[in-house]
Amino acid sequence: MMAAPASARKSAGGFSLFNDLKLRASYGKNGNQEGINLYDYLQLITIGRGYPYPFGAGGQDQSAFLSGMVSKDRTWETIATTNVGWDATLLSSRLTVTFDYFVKRNNDMLVPVTYPALLGATPPFSNAGELKAWGFETSVGWKGATRGLRYAARLSLSDAQNKVVNYGGQDTYVLGYNVIRQGYPVNTYFGYVFDGLIRTQAELDAYKLLGGVPSDIGIGDARFKDVNGDGKISLYGDSPGQDGDVVNLGNQAPRYTYGLNLDAGWKRFDFSVFFQGVGKRTLFREGDYRMPWSDWWRQPPLFYYNQTWNEDRPNAPYPRLSHGDIRFWNYQPSTLQAINGAYVRLKNLQIGFSLPERLIARARMTHARIYFSGFDLWEKHHVKGGWDPESIANGFNYPFQRLYSFGLDITF
Repeated sequence: MMAAPASARKSAGGFSLFNDLKLRASYGKNGNQEGINLYDYLQLITIGRGYPYPFGAGGQDQSAFLSGMVSKDRTWETIATTNVGWDATLLSSRLTVTFDYFVKRNNDMLVPVTYPALLGATPPFSNAGELKAWGFETSVGWKGATRGLRYAARLSLSDAQNKVVNYGGQDTYVLGYNVIRQGYPVNTYFGYVFDGLIRTQAELDAYKLLGGVPSDIGIGDARFKDVNGDGKISLYGDSPGQDGDVVNLGNQAPRYTYGLNLDAGWKRFDFSVFFQGVGKRTLFREGDYRMPWSDWWRQPPLFYYNQTWNEDRPNAPYPRLSHGDIRFWNYQPSTLQAINGAYVRLKNLQIGFSLPERLIARARMTHARIYFSGFDLWEKHHVKGGWDPESIANGFNYPFQRLYSFGLDITF
């Protein structure tokens, strides 16, 4: 790591423009042992499969077999990190600015390698992959005082992205959540493009001409776009390496994470507040609550009530209710199911008042402060169904709690 500080410079009036300026740059490599077990370099033998094997008349012996294949060429993954940034203090130490930009590269990522099926065993992972991650962190702070009012503010913002540059040439994917796919970020969702509901018999007749459409589809069911124009709705295209009708719906990792701290003090009163949020995130409800009535006895999420199609609600936004297999078509991963997970939350609020010294001196106190504090008091988001924007995808989590407290800090 290298750092180069710059001395302060003053204007003609003695006002400091730069109180401190430090430039930073670093580069390093670290090993990652994930995916490497303790004895992977040894060819182990497993004795027995829970039953003996007969050898000759009246003889039984334990069987033995090789415990997978061994590769002595595998190593720990090596993660190279490059970072540049600066720290600056300006305007008589009232303004502080920090910025960092980083790039991480895993050039020998452990990935599975495909061999012919006649191999007869599961081959070990190979250092044949590459993963790149990059992002930034920055913060800006200001403090000052005027007419007895002390104040300070700090805004922070960070973002990180990643991309699987090479996954051994493999390009397989599934509908919905994908941990890894070459050319895309880790933990990416793929799904169909929702094209509205089938609302008339003419629309139904025209849509059933496409291949891949369920035979029991009817009015009120979902319609998805034939993105590649091959006349059918499919996950893969007809040619090798050709995508079907699914598109990248987003990534579940948070983007543009930000925070805002505000502090103020006036005479014996003090006030602080902290906001925190995420500027971009895509959520998909998975598991039992990915659709209304995934089971006939399961209570559907509240936002589906009076919002699903039937004859009395021909303009409803969601497909009709059904206990048949068509419900898996209607509510499969698509742009209809994508949820905007961005939010802003009031994480902490505190208001205090320090008692006058002449009142507390009789009790031999040196300081006494009464305060009110609250945690997670308010949030703004677009996640429906009563779920918190930070909840997990399957919805099985404890409700988010708001905490209120009053207290007295005493120092003797």
